[in-house]
Amino acid sequence: MNKQADKQTIEALKVLQNQSVIQSADYWIHNAYEGGVVRGDLVAFLIQNMAKKLTATVPSPEPPEKPKPEPIPEPKPAKQPKPWSEIEKLAKAASVHIDIGFGGTGVLLKGGLLLTAKHVSKGRVSFRAKTYSRDWLDATLVAEHPGIGKDAVDLALYKIERPSAKLPFLPLSADPLVSGQKLVTVEAEYTDWIVRTGELCQLSTKMQPWEFDCSVPVENGNSGGAAVNEYGELVGIFVNITSVGIQRGSVRESVPGGEAINLQHQAVSEWLAKWL
Repeated sequence: MNKQADKQTIEALKVLQNQSVIQSADYWIHNAYEGGVVRGDLVAFLIQNMAKKLTATVPSPEPPEKPKPEPIPEPKPAKQPKPWSEIEKLAKAASVHIDIGFGGTGVLLKGGLLLTAKHVSKGRVSFRAKTYSRDWLDATLVAEHPGIGKDAVDLALYKIERPSAKLPFLPLSADPLVSGQKLVTVEAEYTDWIVRTGELCQLSTKMQPWEFDCSVPVENGNSGGAAVNEYGELVGIFVNITSVGIQRGSVRESVPGGEAINLQHQAVSEWLAKWL
């Protein structure tokens, strides 16, 4: 049996001595071999020093980072109504006179689309429309509303040929209609763009729940024209003249008004969404 540590053990003991883990390698060289005996206090000293070295070289685990709190989103600023003088300018700029031999109005939408009443366009495949700035536009039929059940919905959608990037339009409203809110419309005559105002009186009619009544005193030339809210957004298309009841103090009286297609009615909004 070899009575002395082998070469690998000797080299390892010299490393421990250089690192001050043991004081002298000679003792261990003469005793650290198979069957050799070493003093227990020296073994304890070796173990303690090795533990110190390992503790010094192994970094302490860093504490886990605390999750950063989610930023609180800033509240969106409330939508502010526009001055009515500005709304009238927007409504005029986006309203067109439909030139098919008699009075009729249409409204320009985003993407070069034009919305009017079916009874104004009369199923024409195409027609010319005159803008408030006295430009002429060529419009081609996209679709007519298919109706709800057996009832017709008086809407027709056209596409402007080669629309200018600067062509004005009215955005569709996403806000619910409210009784009593003020509305503006424009009758686009051949030479005059006439503004009329009133209030929404009834959210839906019994016979046509996709329509609403208002006290805007519309004329025949208003057919197909826009009903515009206080934000300058499109809420309806006028299709008929009617009389509506309004409250004046303690007295309720009948005044000239109009019926308009509610563009937020599900059967109407889903139809429009196919092209917008």
